[in-house]
Amino acid sequence: MSTIYDIAKLSETSAATVSYVLNGRGEEKRISKPTQERILAVAQRLNYRPNVTARQLKSPASGTIRIAAFWPEFYFEQSLVSAMRAIKTVSHLSTEEIEVSVHFFTPGKLADVWDKMSPVGFNGVILAGASMEDLAHVAGRQRVVPVVLVNRRYESFPSVSIDHEAAGRLACELAFQRGGQSVCTVWDSRFHVATNLRRTAFTKRAEELGLEMSESQFVCEGSSEDGYELGRSLIQKSQLKKVLYCNNESVSRGLLTAMNEAGIRVGEELFLFTANNGPDAFCRFMTPSVTTIDLRMQEVFEQGLKLLLGIVNHHEDSDTVATIAPRYVYRESMPEVLE
Repeated sequence: MSTIYDIAKLSETSAATVSYVLNGRGEEKRISKPTQERILAVAQRLNYRPNVTARQLKSPASGTIRIAAFWPEFYFEQSLVSAMRAIKTVSHLSTEEIEVSVHFFTPGKLADVWDKMSPVGFNGVILAGASMEDLAHVAGRQRVVPVVLVNRRYESFPSVSIDHEAAGRLACELAFQRGGQSVCTVWDSRFHVATNLRRTAFTKRAEELGLEMSESQFVCEGSSEDGYELGRSLIQKSQLKKVLYCNNESVSRGLLTAMNEAGIRVGEELFLFTANNGPDAFCRFMTPSVTTIDLRMQEVFEQGLKLLLGIVNHHEDSDTVATIAPRYVYRESMPEVLE
């Protein structure tokens, strides 16, 4: 069965434009006559039939938009809290009732869940934390409802993402500013698309700055417990440097506990900062409070959800790709240096 995405590809327009024309709103949206005629010709050639069931999902009687959010099942606990807060915010601002159901998957194995899910029950999909293999799988399947990517970019998909490369560069520059050559880092031992982008950008910027990191990069699993054990090991082996950057907020909590127990005055003897994709309070109320590269996950998810709702309601273009810049949040573990 052909979809509006097939028509959009063949007529060289956006899915939103196709939707406007097929719903008789071409003149209202000031779409040119040649474009409308081209879309209608392609639709006729493909023997396009509208998805009546999907249209009935958001009916005047129910007034409810149903969204499926696909979420990775590990390492993303903090960001899921941010996502839930984003859903609450957008729901309160919307004039329509929104239902969001969360479906967990293992990154790299999204196909196991995706192919079993029927899109008929939803008006749209939010997909977060997918691997490149996952994205290729979804791209190769027929899309009956719109899919918006969160913190990922992939050809032909609308998306909202933090600028991961910028986050990696910012982390390296801040570490070098405070520690010079005395810098060490902690990264996730499992491969993640976003982590890899940040780590690659960090490494490239380190090379540009002349920062030697060959023996100062450590890895561990992504939990506070693993961070604690790594912290104890680094302390026992005297491998800590003046500045420690941790790419994972949960791991940083364990590292901080190990250093506190060892009597290390974090924020004075040693500076610690981390990437943060959970609520701000998670790092603000640690002891000492922890400086972060804020990945602004709540804002990313809010914008992704608003984009999806706009596409469902034909207010937003399905080709939208938005990028949000990360930012520093200075706290006690590494106070800002004022010039």
